[in-house]
Amino acid sequence: MSRDFSLPGARATGAGTLQRLEALARATDRSRAWLAAHAVRTYLDLNEWQIQAVRAAVERADRRGTKFLSQEEVDAWLATWGTSRERKPPLRGFAGSTRRYSISRL
Repeated sequence: MSRDFSLPGARATGAGTLQRLEALARATDRSRAWLAAHAVRTYLDLNEWQIQAVRAAVERADRRGTKFLSQEEVDAWLATWGTSRERKPPLRGFAGSTRRYSISRL
């Protein structure tokens, strides 16, 4: 592999990160440039999805008549998870359900 590889922001990234990139490139028989481009694509995919999900949730929450669960209601529901008395999500009348309102479980 060429030793003249330059990664934008390499100084800010740190030598340890570049060493890890070099080790991964050797282990996977990929170039450092390929791995860096793949990492950027993966980062963009994840963050674009996350931003879209947040915007959609805010849009649902901003609708007129949207209702929200109290923290106590959520805590009581979550406390049943993994137990023999696990409750169904309290969907009636809350933002995001298939009936127009619910809660999101990501």
